[in-house]
Formats: sequence, structure tokens, C-alpha cells
Amino acid sequence: MYQRFLVKESIFAQYLSYYPSFTKSVLLIAQEAALNEDLVSDNLEFNKDIKEELLEKIRKAESENNIVIIILDIWTLELEKYQSIMKKYDKERYFNSAVLVPWNEEDFEIKKKEKQLIDNLKKTFYRQSGKNLRTGITSYKNLLKEIQVVLNERRNSIIDYLQVHNNVICDHNETLPNISASK
Repeated sequence: MYQRFLVKESIFAQYLSYYPSFTKSVLLIAQEAALNEDLVSDNLEFNKDIKEELLEKIRKAESENNIVIIILDIWTLELEKYQSIMKKYDKERYFNSAVLVPWNEEDFEIKKKEKQLIDNLKKTFYRQSGKNLRTGITSYKNLLKEIQVVLNERRNSIIDYLQVHNNVICDHNETLPNISASK
């Protein structure tokens, strides 16, 4: 069965997160991870126009059994308009979604403002747990691995939800879609 996941990428992520650590954009890494898991990726640019739509789009993806990974550049949270969107995200619970925060250890500005950036991250995502919020991702290999781990965790969450929904909530005559992936 066809399953896709949406990558929500900060408008700054492809430029700031790893520059100049390596030349591949975060979006390309996410697409590579999706391909490694036999999934098709889709991209929704995270910008000021997305505000209220973001939560609706994530909920719609959840209802369609699609995985959503938000790859967020930590600097984005320094801008109130983006932080407010992510605070709204933090108030919701999604079984299909997680936030990943890549971190460039070599960035002088990050080193200089590390405490402020981490405090802001904690303030923004204080409801999210370890599986829903991944930080400390400092290399291409770690990001690729974390995306793949999250894809599998979210896929399992969707499968668990469908099994519970099918066995407990639904009329037993109702058929739910199956999700499968081959390696």
C-alpha cells in the first residue's frame, strides 16, 4: 500500500542548520530517509502563511494515515511568528508526527547563544516527550538515522491506532485500510 510522509521544513533549515558542515539540504536528507523506508515524501514549506493551516494539515495527514516529520531549524524559534505556530503544535497530540531539530555544533552563533536557544526550545515544546521531539542531531548520518527511526515509530503508532480502532471502536463490519511496507 502507498503511504507517504510530509516533511515540514523551516524556511531557514536548508540554509542554516548544517551550513557549512555538508552540502545536502535537510529536505534531501529527509527524502533519502523516506526512500530507504520505501516511503514517498512530500514537502510543505513552513512559512508565515501556514499559521493555522499547519495543525489542520497535520490532523488531516493523521486521518489519512500519513506520517508528518517537522524538521525545524532552532533559529526559527527565535522569531515570534514561527514560535507561536510551534507552541500551538505543542498543545496538540498527534500519533503520526514528531519534531526533529538538527544542530550544527560548529556554528559560532549557536555556540554563543546555546543556552538561550535551548531554553527557547524547551519553552516552546515543553509538552513533547523524547519520541516526539528529537534534538542533538549533529551530523548527516545522525539526521538520516533519526528520520528513519521516527518514520518507523510513527508507522507503528499508526498501525497500533488502526488495530485498536478496528477492534474496539469500529463496527466490526467496517474495513480499515492496511498499512504495509516492504524492505
